[in-house]
Amino acid sequence: MSESDHTDAPHPILRGEFTVINNRVHVHEPKATATHAMAAIHQAMVLELSCLNVPNIHVTPEPEEFEDTADYMVRVAQVMDRWLKAVGEEVKSNSMVRTDLTRFEDQFFSAVEGNATFEAQRSAEAIRHEREEYPTETDYAREQRWLDSLAPGA
Repeated sequence: MSESDHTDAPHPILRGEFTVINNRVHVHEPKATATHAMAAIHQAMVLELSCLNVPNIHVTPEPEEFEDTADYMVRVAQVMDRWLKAVGEEVKSNSMVRTDLTRFEDQFFSAVEGNATFEAQRSAEAIRHEREEYPTETDYAREQRWLDSLAPGA
């Protein structure tokens, strides 16, 4: 790295002491062609993933934020399953041995559905339950009650 590629000047937004690296990174993306099927499969996956809406869970989340996250996990898994199936078909079409394509099907969806999605749904339900139990309590009061319960001797 040359001297002109970095600076110790303060960053206009971030505070603190650190080095700002100004190098531009160029990622080599293989060109999808009829002879490079894996690149086409990869590009299709990246394009699909880039079109998804990414949820955000705030510090004091709403139940819907957890539900959106569960939905997001399922959608990512579905994209990844399409990618894995296409990769499996490519493996099968070029393999000298019999390839079991069922090992390339629904692997990601099976991993998240009912496991990670259950935890996200459970988090949404916990918020709803707490709001039903303490309907007029503010978020601050809820947080204070929780902090008080952590205090020694509580």
